Amino acid sequence: MLKLRDFLHLPQLDHLINQLVQDDGGLVVLAGIEARVVAPEENEAIMPSGLSAIFNILMQEILLAHPLSQAVVSAEERSLAKVPRQISRRVRLLKVEGPGMYAQQIEIAARQRPGLLVIERLNEESAAAAFRAAQSGVRVLVQLDSVLRGPAVVHQILELGVPREHLPALHWILTNQRMAVLCGHCKRPVAQGDDQIEQLRRRYPHLGTAIDTLLAGTVETLKTGQATKKGAGPHANMRFYRAGSCEHCHGTGYQGDMAIFDIFRNDPAEKSFFSQKSLLSLEEYALYLAAEGDLDLDDLLDLENHHLRRTYQMLTTSERRLTETNLALSRKLVELEASNRVLLQRTEVLMSLQDLGQALITSTDLSELAARICRRAGELCGADRVALYFKRTEEGDSGMAEILALRGWDSSFVGQRLDVRQVYDLNEKPRITRCMQTPP
Repeated sequence: MLKLRDFLHLPQLDHLINQLVQDDGGLVVLAGIEARVVAPEENEAIMPSGLSAIFNILMQEILLAHPLSQAVVSAEERSLAKVPRQISRRVRLLKVEGPGMYAQQIEIAARQRPGLLVIERLNEESAAAAFRAAQSGVRVLVQLDSVLRGPAVVHQILELGVPREHLPALHWILTNQRMAVLCGHCKRPVAQGDDQIEQLRRRYPHLGTAIDTLLAGTVETLKTGQATKKGAGPHANMRFYRAGSCEHCHGTGYQGDMAIFDIFRNDPAEKSFFSQKSLLSLEEYALYLAAEGDLDLDDLLDLENHHLRRTYQMLTTSERRLTETNLALSRKLVELEASNRVLLQRTEVLMSLQDLGQALITSTDLSELAARICRRAGELCGADRVALYFKRTEEGDSGMAEILALRGWDSSFVGQRLDVRQVYDLNEKPRITRCMQTPP
């Protein structure tokens, strides 16, 4: 069973996650970028946050912290309800069978008063019902596909149709993203100096306390999880690095990636969501990782622009894939329409042959039969004018052809005889002569 400790993370996260797990009632939103299928060269543009893994860990941690609680999972896929055997009997799946069923299933689950209601995704269909369930006292855990973090996620929630008066039901927002980790073989240390500190203070004024903590030389480290003194000097805990290049990282300067978190808790004493700050912001989390040499200093300073660039790349990639899909569908539609026309034409041919066969059996009038053949040929070929010739084989007339029927011309020509060579090419194999103008 995966737990949070199985992922490399800052010790500061553990205390906040424990608070989240022990909290009773309310709605907990896990926000991040869901995995998307992209081409290999687009991996950097859309780096999934590992949302599903963290979501399952949170669900398990909450159930383990509340041994008597039962959970109901409202999801389209059964995989979301897969939990370790020790808690599997406490989890029941309420499968969403089709569109328009999310809200109904959430309301059914809320009436059962479970200790935890797990919702696969927060969208236009499920958002209002999820907040109503949280308002009724049910603890709700839901994931949201989002590029936003902290209180900014609330803007997206409001756009999903949730009324502002329901927002107090939202207790926690845990945002999970990923950043590339420096290659340990070639990362280059940045010369220490006060200009780095001033640059960080100007870029992130709200991180003043975190920077002062690092400057004090005492901080909980990622490697030990304990408050330690790294060494003497005012920049003991502030050794930054930049990406290098070596064969181990194939010249990229990076090897792998790691999760970074933003944890926001709604304070009911505050009048507005948007005036509140995260308990542990994404920038602060990245600062600690950069100070330990895991993240590039430039990536830290350019965090917002980097995130915006990735979001734009994600948008353009999605648009390109949508355009390619539409073009492929259009090509398929044209092929299907062409195939349909061919099938219709073949059906008409078969019907015409059947009609002509029936006419051959029943008709005793050669003129009527010839006129029917002319009409059917014109219908099948889409021709306005048709001429039917009969090559005579009787002795004395073997070199002659007779007009049996006409369509689109004066019927007075019917019965007229002409040289067979005007109609058939008798050189080598006999074949019909092509007429570019009025036929003979």
